[in-house]
Parts: sequence; C-alpha cells; structure tokens
Amino acid sequence: MGYELGKDVMVKLKRKMSNLQKIFSVGTNHYFFVGMGKIEVNVLQLLKAVSVKRFTVKIRNNFPALAIGKTGYAECHLTRGYLVGAVEVMTGKRWACEETKCLGKGDPYCEFELTLAP
Repeated sequence: MGYELGKDVMVKLKRKMSNLQKIFSVGTNHYFFVGMGKIEVNVLQLLKAVSVKRFTVKIRNNFPALAIGKTGYAECHLTRGYLVGAVEVMTGKRWACEETKCLGKGDPYCEFELTLAP
C-alpha cells in the first residue's frame, strides 16, 4: 500500500512539474501536510540518487510508528514502501529500504536507509 502511494504521488507530481528539486521538495512536504511526519533528507543527496547507491532519510513524528506505539521493533512498513515507490519513480531504478531507527524501538525518530537494489 505504501509503495503504491509513494509511486502515485510522484507520478502525479512529475506530470505537473519538471524540476526534480521542486518535485522532491513538494513530495516530502506532501508527507508532512497529510499528517504523516516530517521528512528530513539532504536534497542534494536525493537529487544525486540517480548516481548514488545509498542514502538516508530521517522522519520525525512518523505517524505509523506513533500509531502503533513502542513495541521494541521497527514498525514503519508503510513508510518504507512509500519511500521506495517514490524514489523508484524519480530515479527509474529499483531500491531496497531498511528502517535503521524507529520510534517503535524507542529511538527519537525513524530513519531509513535506501540502497540501490542489485
């Protein structure tokens, strides 16, 4: 579900604008404005995602983790899917995503490492 949502948001944004930096900015703000959390990512790093093999995304107040609560596990599967779907549309490449920090584990924020899939 998250994967399809991320893809759908980015496909619609790409239809409306062509500037990649603006698309990334609007896409990350969309996540915030729908109440899901505040995405923090180095925009230059993200723009270079076409050539890099790995980058990190931090999300503060990530709704899925807040809704599930502290379980001791990384719980943000919806967010992982959203990020992969969005980045795949933007780069045209397949990505894997691992949640390395999670509010559900007691971390102060959720963090995701995206890696170019083999």
